[in-house]
Amino acid sequence: MVMMMKSAARVTMAVTLLASSALAFDPAELKKLKETNECIGCDLKGADLVRANLKGANLMGAILVQVVLRSANLMKANLKMQTFG
Repeated sequence: MVMMMKSAARVTMAVTLLASSALAFDPAELKKLKETNECIGCDLKGADLVRANLKGANLMGAILVQVVLRSANLMKANLKMQTFG
């Protein structure tokens, strides 16, 4: 019984790690966006952009699945062909 519980705990931990890494953005791409206000086709899955000033940002083709954009300024941002989730 103890062996089965340990196995179940390992499986749960592995699934959790896989799920969280599947939604991980590339820190270099987030840095690029912050520095240049441009991130064409970049992968920002799961990034925290709360209160980010993205006014006029070029995010064409960016992957914005589960990105937190609460109170972010997206005025005149290029959001063509991006993927939201």
